[in-house]
Amino acid sequence: MKTLLLFITLLSNFALADDWLAPQKLTSVGPDNNRAFDVTESAIAINSNNNTYMVVWEGNDFRTDTATAENEVFGQIYNADGTAINAENIRITFMGPALSINYDARKPEIVYNPDKNEYLVVWYGDHDQNGLVEGEFEIFAQRINANDGSLIGGFKRISDMGPVSNRAYDAFNPHVSYNSRDKIYLVVWHGEEGNAASPLGSFEIYGQLLNSDANEIGNNDFKISDMGPANDPNYNAFSPVSAYNSTNNEFLVVWYGEDERGGRVPGEFEVYAQRINATNGNLIGTDSTSVSFVGLNGDIARSARFPDVSYNKDLNEYLIVWSADDSKNGHVGNEFEIYGQVLTATAQEKGKNDFIISEMGPLGNNSYDAFRAKIEYVPATKQYVIAWRGDDIVDGEFEIYAQRLDATNQVRVGATSQRLSHAGIENSLLYDARRVDIAVNPNNSELVVVWEQEDETATQVEGEFEVFSSRLQLSDFAIDATMTGSWFDPNRDGEGFIVQILENNIALVTWFTYLPNQPEQAWVIGTGT
Repeated sequence: MKTLLLFITLLSNFALADDWLAPQKLTSVGPDNNRAFDVTESAIAINSNNNTYMVVWEGNDFRTDTATAENEVFGQIYNADGTAINAENIRITFMGPALSINYDARKPEIVYNPDKNEYLVVWYGDHDQNGLVEGEFEIFAQRINANDGSLIGGFKRISDMGPVSNRAYDAFNPHVSYNSRDKIYLVVWHGEEGNAASPLGSFEIYGQLLNSDANEIGNNDFKISDMGPANDPNYNAFSPVSAYNSTNNEFLVVWYGEDERGGRVPGEFEVYAQRINATNGNLIGTDSTSVSFVGLNGDIARSARFPDVSYNKDLNEYLIVWSADDSKNGHVGNEFEIYGQVLTATAQEKGKNDFIISEMGPLGNNSYDAFRAKIEYVPATKQYVIAWRGDDIVDGEFEIYAQRLDATNQVRVGATSQRLSHAGIENSLLYDARRVDIAVNPNNSELVVVWEQEDETATQVEGEFEVFSSRLQLSDFAIDATMTGSWFDPNRDGEGFIVQILENNIALVTWFTYLPNQPEQAWVIGTGT
C-alpha cells in the first residue's frame, strides 16, 4: 500500500515575486537643509507612450520668478529610473501679481492624455484677473507638453462659484479624469454655488467637461451631488474623485458627505457615488449610491472619509477605498483603517461589504490609524494596489504603507500593510511621511507611488518636506499550463516535485521524497513556491 504523510498544504501565487524598490528622493526644492522651502499635495500621472511620468505639487521655491513665501504649483518629468528630465522644476501656475504672496495655487491633480501626448493639471486658487479677488477660490487648468514639460497656452478658469468678486463662494479640491473614447476631460470639485439648490455654506459636488484643448463644453458647472433636504446648508459633500469606465463610456464620481437617507444626520459622513454619462455629463440614475456603512445610522461618532476609486476593465467594475473608524470586528471609535467596496458597472455593491484592507497597530487600539488611501488597478497582475499614510509600529510615527489585493476576490496578496517609506530616524515622531498618490502605466503595468516626507540626510532635515517615490517591480516570471508536470528520480530514489497550474495564476507545487528501500512509498514534505 502506498503511504503519503502530509505536513503542509499551501497554494502559492507567483505574483508574490513582485516587490517594492527602495524609496527614492525626487525633488530638491530650495536650498538644502532649509525648512523655509517645502512641497505638499504631490500627485502623479504616467506617460503611457514612453514610460516617463510627471509629478506635480504645491509649494514654494528659491528662484527669481517667485517670492520665498509664494505658494504655486510646480512639477517635474522623470524617467522610469527617477532621473529628472528638466534641470529646473517647471513652474505651472502664476496666480495673482508677480512675486505676490497673497495669492495661492493649491492641491494640484494631473492626468495624462495619450492621444495628444499632454498632461492636464488642475488646481484651486485665487487670482486677480477678470473680476476675481484675493481669497475667492476657483478651479483652474493648464495643458503641459508631456515630452519636455513646456506649458501649452495659458491657464484657464474652469469653475464659476457664486457671484464674481465675492469671497463667500469657493471651489476646492479638484480632480480630473480623461475619456479616451470622446477625447474629453471631466473635472470635479466641491464648492458652494449660492443658489436655491446649493445655498451659501452648503458644499456640493460639481463637474465640468472639457475638450482636448481644455475648453469648456456641455453644461456649465453641473451639479453632481444632492446631499440632504433641499436648501439645507447642514448637509455637505467633499473631496470628489472620479474614474473613467472605457467599456460603458461613463465616469463614476465618488465623494464623502452628509445625507438624510435612512435616518442619517448632519455630521455623519459616509461615502457616495454617482454615474455620469462620459459624453454629455448627464447624471445616470435618480440618486447617488450610498457606498459605505460605518456604525449605525444617526451615529456621528463614526465616519468614512477621503475615498478613492479605480476602474477594472477586465471585470468591468470599480473598487472604492476610504478611511473609516468602523464599529465591526473589534474596532473602536477613532481607530481608522482603510476599507473597500466593489461596485458593478451600474454602481451596485458586489461581494464583501466594507471589507478591511489595512492593519495599523493592535486591533482595538485607536492610537494607530490609516488615512487618505489611493488606489490603482494593475492589469498585468490582475491586482489592485492601495497605498495610504498610517502609524503602525510607533504611535504617531506616520509612514506610507501599501497593500495588494487579488481583483477577483479582494484577498490580500503579498505582505500585509507593507511599509514603503522610512522618514528620518527610526521610531522618531519628529519625521513624517504623508500625501500619497499612485499611477500605473496600462501598457506595461509600471506602477509608481509618490509621497512627501521629512528626512535626516546630508541634504534634508526635519521640517523640510520633499517628494519621494517607490516603484513596484513586477516579476518577469510568468506561469502557464505548459508548466504542469512532475520531475523525479527515475530510479525512485531521492526527491521530486509536482507542479499543477490552477485558476487565477495560482500554482500548486508539491515536494516529496521517496522512503529508503520503499519505491512505492513517499513522504510529502511540503508545498509552496
